[in-house]
Amino acid sequence: MEMKRGQYSVVVIEDEPILLKYIAKKIEQTSDRFYVSGMALDGEIGLHVIEEQLPDVVISDIKMPQMDGLELARRMRDRFPQTVLL
Repeated sequence: MEMKRGQYSVVVIEDEPILLKYIAKKIEQTSDRFYVSGMALDGEIGLHVIEEQLPDVVISDIKMPQMDGLELARRMRDRFPQTVLL
């Protein structure tokens, strides 16, 4: 999806595939100001998606395999200070 003026890109990171799809769908149904630019099933993959997409917002689960949401937040804080992590 191409970003339009006034839109915010979102990356969703969740290790439960059904929940991942549900969250992404709800984000895009709730407001036309947000769109999902990427998704990942764990923090390690999520970090790569964040590096590629440079989203405005990241919504992440805390408990995940490979790299949990807290470690992801620590790594993001220094590398991507402009990104909001929820």
